Parts: sequence; C-alpha cells; structure tokens
Amino acid sequence: MENKSKKCLVTGATGVVGFPLVMELLKQGHQVKVLVRNVVDFFPADAEQIVGDLLDENSLQKATQNCDWVFHLAAKLHINNPTENLANEYREINIDATRKLLEFSKNAEKFIFFSTINVYGESVSSKIFDETDELKPFGLYAESKYAAEKLVLLQKNGIVLRLAAVYGSRMKGNYLSVLSLIKKGIFVFIGEGENRRTLIHHHDAARAAVFIAENSKNSSQIYNVSDNKIHTFRDIVENISKVICKNPPKIQIPVSVARFIFRIIDKFSSVSGKKLPISSELLIKLLEDMAVSSDKLKSLGFEPEFNLENGWREVIGK
Repeated sequence: MENKSKKCLVTGATGVVGFPLVMELLKQGHQVKVLVRNVVDFFPADAEQIVGDLLDENSLQKATQNCDWVFHLAAKLHINNPTENLANEYREINIDATRKLLEFSKNAEKFIFFSTINVYGESVSSKIFDETDELKPFGLYAESKYAAEKLVLLQKNGIVLRLAAVYGSRMKGNYLSVLSLIKKGIFVFIGEGENRRTLIHHHDAARAAVFIAENSKNSSQIYNVSDNKIHTFRDIVENISKVICKNPPKIQIPVSVARFIFRIIDKFSSVSGKKLPISSELLIKLLEDMAVSSDKLKSLGFEPEFNLENGWREVIGK
C-alpha cells in the first residue's frame, strides 16, 4: 500500500457518504478538493471548496486539475414514486454529468464511481449476488446508475463501487421512517420480516472507498461494498429496538392484507390529488429482498468497523 499523499476530488461531498469520505481522506493525509454548488461551513479549512456545477466544463476543468484520485458520488438519488418527467433529470445528472467528469479525469490514476447494489434487481430464492452476476436494474435511479457504470468501466482508470443500503447518523430515506415508527411503538411487521437486506454504515463506506483507491491495482474493477453480512429485516428492526431500549415489535400483518390496504391508500392519493408519505412504493421497499456478497472486497483485506448494534448506536448518538 502506498503512503504517498494523493490529490483528490470528491463530488457529492455534502452527502451521506461524501462528508465522511472527505474526513477519511484528510485523516489519511491526502489533499482534498470538493466540488460544491455553494460554499458550506462544515468542511475543515484544509478541504478546498470549488464552487461550480457538474455540467459546467469550466468547473470540471478546475476541479479535476492535477487530481490523482477522483471520487464521484454526486447523483440524483432514488425517489419513491418518481414521475416520468424526472427521467431527464436522472439522465442529465447521473449519466451525462458522469460522462463529462470522465472526460476531464482521463489523466487521473483512479476514477472511483459510487453506484448501488440496486443495479442487480431483486434477489430471488436463496440467490446472493456477486460482481459477476447479470444486472437487471429496475426504476429510473438504478437504470441511470447502470448506464453510468458502463461509461466508467470503459475507462482505464475506472472503478465501480456498488454500495449496499447506507445507514448512519447522516442517513435519509426509508430507514428513518422505520426508526421513527419503532420509537413511537407503532411499528408492525408486514409478513414474517425474513426478507434479506445488505447494509453498510456510512463511515465504513467511506473507509472502503479509500481502501480500494489504495489497494486496487487493476482498472475496470467492480466491488460490492457491505458490512460482510446478510441480515433479515427482522434482525435490523430488533437491533434498532434493542439500542433504543424498546421491546421488539410483535404484531404482524399478512402481506396480502397490507397490499389491500396500500391499494386503498394509493387510490385515495390518486383521487384526492394529495401525495401521501406512504404508498405501495414504500411497501415494495419494506418487502424487498436484497442479498449481496462483498467477498471480493474482503479478499483485499478490508474489514468493516460497524455491525448492526454499534452502527445503530451511532445513528441515535449512544
């Protein structure tokens, strides 16, 4: 492993993984530039902030100048129930911006692109995905990430990280809703809760990215990034309950009943024109089965620091 300080660019640096990545790079003695829309006050002074836009060539030229490693996290993220008119945004931000950034990063040693395990599609039966499996992305987000991956892997310096579901104190999205319901004592399982999940704490996601930049010798590599475990949804809920000192939820609703209830909710939303916080899209995410192996990353020597218990303790600040 090289100890030489690298000049690094991080896009999406204000995001869930971006900020921990900046801090990890600085901790390891690397020089860091971040491309941001506006100057923010939470980065250390030694992180150079470049104000610009991913679709602006002048911004990209300035940001990538003399960079050894480029970490590209900026993206339009998954949205529940996306409308078709968002397709242009997903293409522009997730695909076109990646293509432009790649053009300006040809001289970098490594271009590390952050993708998602959702490009595999849903697991079936006992299937556990690895990096060699066929991809079946579903939805605008996963489809746009898959398209961007193909661009990255054409480059001699391209490396793709497929992140598991990211959680931690900076997280957003469905797991926050689950945590809130458990805290209120109103969470109920839909079905048995035995559907599988693959997770990564945001600090470990950042550590893994730096580790791969330091240790991956070959180009056009793909790495699944997870905590090396496959959890059931019930495992996750019970660990959250333990950390917040609540009894684990006992009530279960049959999947068929839940689907009927959510169809009524969808119908009400459609007729009333009101966008409700819950929909069949949320039900799909709750029942999602996603089992992914990160043995390839483990074989390089990477070990995560967070498991379900200490990971969720970090989330709630315990």
